[in-house]
Amino acid sequence: MGRYRRKGYGGRNRTGRRVLPLLFCLMIGTACFLILGRTLPESGQGILVIRDSGGTVTYVPAETEEQTQNTDVPPDRVITGSYADLNTHRTSFVLDAETGNDPVETLASLKTETTASEPAPPREIGQLERIPPDYDYAFPVPESDPVSRDYFSDTVLVGDSRMQGLILYCGLSKVTSYTYKGLTVDSVFTRPVIEWEEDEELPDAEKIPEELWDEGKVPVMEALRQTEYSKVYIMLGINETGWPDPAYFPKAYGKVIDAIREDNPQCLIYMLSVFPVTQAVSDYHDYVTNEKIALYNQYLQQLAYEKEVFFVDLAPAVVNEDGVLPADSGVDGIHLNKTYCTMVLDHILSHTVPLIPEEEIRAAEEQADEETT
Repeated sequence: MGRYRRKGYGGRNRTGRRVLPLLFCLMIGTACFLILGRTLPESGQGILVIRDSGGTVTYVPAETEEQTQNTDVPPDRVITGSYADLNTHRTSFVLDAETGNDPVETLASLKTETTASEPAPPREIGQLERIPPDYDYAFPVPESDPVSRDYFSDTVLVGDSRMQGLILYCGLSKVTSYTYKGLTVDSVFTRPVIEWEEDEELPDAEKIPEELWDEGKVPVMEALRQTEYSKVYIMLGINETGWPDPAYFPKAYGKVIDAIREDNPQCLIYMLSVFPVTQAVSDYHDYVTNEKIALYNQYLQQLAYEKEVFFVDLAPAVVNEDGVLPADSGVDGIHLNKTYCTMVLDHILSHTVPLIPEEEIRAAEEQADEETT
């Protein structure tokens, strides 16, 4: 009996020895197959990428396109491509759990997909860029088609008592103006003559210094610095004829232009000439003479050329055949009456520099870009 038990157990041991290795190899093979099935080699073999409703992704080899088309997987769960494509975009593609009627994304589309960017806004064209390139600053502004008084809607008028008369007699009170009797190209920086209320929200660096205030008034250039404008007309010079050194006049005037340009780089600067006085005043006044006025206008015309600003010669609008102010032009031979002020204003409005339209500049730039490309 003991021998039978040994024989029986011995038979089972030999059978187990044959079956267990086979089972072990089968398990190893199955594990390897599963592992290799989840490994994506770098090759061009076709694949199916399947995502079920729970979000689980499965990669299924597809040797042929026919196999891809004959799969039982719903079309909205399938992306076709290659292992190489998938490795490139392993984490960049997405299939929604419920795609509805949305088209299925492909790996190829994911490769070339780009984010559309908004077109850049057109560049801003400044006024100085719109000045005709052939404009000659060495000469007074030539006659042009008259403009209306609306031309002054974005303008500041700066000047002495002569400018005040122009504003008064021509009804320009609605135009922004900083004027004062006896004003000079020097005192515009220092003499508080313009009533002013400063914006309390301005940063301290932009506020007018306390030492320039006097009873709620500030200098012309400080008021101008805090004003928005596109054009400025300056009428100064008659009071400066009393200076002992006439050569200082263009230097001081140049500082005014530089300050305006620093605060408002794109504004158009018009310098109005010092129009003559009557012969009687020129003969007997201590310092206001037509000879000195002519010299000052030469300075202004040269300054306009150097600074590239516009010089408007007012003399042709008011002088007689002798080149001086007529005796009936005003009560004192220096300041103009209403009739002559109107003549001066008409002259100013018919001597402006026409600017090139922005559309024309942009069209020229586009054409230049096309020619270079």
